[in-house]
Amino acid sequence: MSGGSTGARLALTALALFALVALGAGIIEAALGVSATRPDLALRGCAAQWPHLLGCDPIGQDLLARLVRGARVSLTVGVGAALVSTVIGTAIGSCAGLVGGRVDRVITAAIDLLLAIPLLPLLLLVSAMRFGGSAPSPTSAVLKLVLILGLFGWMGVARIARSEAKRVAALGFVEAGRALGAGTARLLLVHVVPNAWPPILVAAAIDVGRNILAEAALSYLGLGVQPPTPSWGNMLRHAQDALYDQPGLALWPGLCVLTSVVSIHVLGEALRRRLGPGAA
Repeated sequence: MSGGSTGARLALTALALFALVALGAGIIEAALGVSATRPDLALRGCAAQWPHLLGCDPIGQDLLARLVRGARVSLTVGVGAALVSTVIGTAIGSCAGLVGGRVDRVITAAIDLLLAIPLLPLLLLVSAMRFGGSAPSPTSAVLKLVLILGLFGWMGVARIARSEAKRVAALGFVEAGRALGAGTARLLLVHVVPNAWPPILVAAAIDVGRNILAEAALSYLGLGVQPPTPSWGNMLRHAQDALYDQPGLALWPGLCVLTSVVSIHVLGEALRRRLGPGAA
């Protein structure tokens, strides 16, 4: 038990550090006098030195500055997409579990059908589409990833929300609410969702890690955030050309992805134990 608590604290510390670094990316760049997007050909491939604490990439961009800017992009996509999928999944799943009958059967069948579709090829197809005929701006590229991952990732949350809604719907206070004439929307907002949120919160936390991995994969394949805007995924993509000369170009963003995803999953498991049935 103590080991699990220690792991959760370490995971929370790591995630808090990533969040602080992402929020303070501009301050870090200004303090060091470096830039994540401005190349300096005189510093191409330079080793670690002041103020370039991790060195520079093959076109002279500061690696540390790109890592902290990449943290902002990757965490924004991970958290933003998880919020979208959690809101959609909770609304659809809770409605199915509360209403039941034909509505429940139709929604459950639709969820099962969508879960049967391989997600990665679908994400690749949608990510490859361009809207408006021109390359997206950095902000619109991040927003596009958030919407794609959120709109195609809500099914797991919906199944959990449906199961919890069915459990809560069988309790006496929901029946009392029905008897008093409360509508479906009021029952959902006042009675069902507030009493079904613990497992939904756990699923949302784990979704953040899954979305960070998905963003890294899409950006690595050239279908996510495009340079010069850094993300951990596109940093890994461009590190492969200089992997033997500068292994740090792949090592540092890879460690960031690994540490953040593992920390999120450890924290999710800690939440599951703390908020699950039988928790103190």
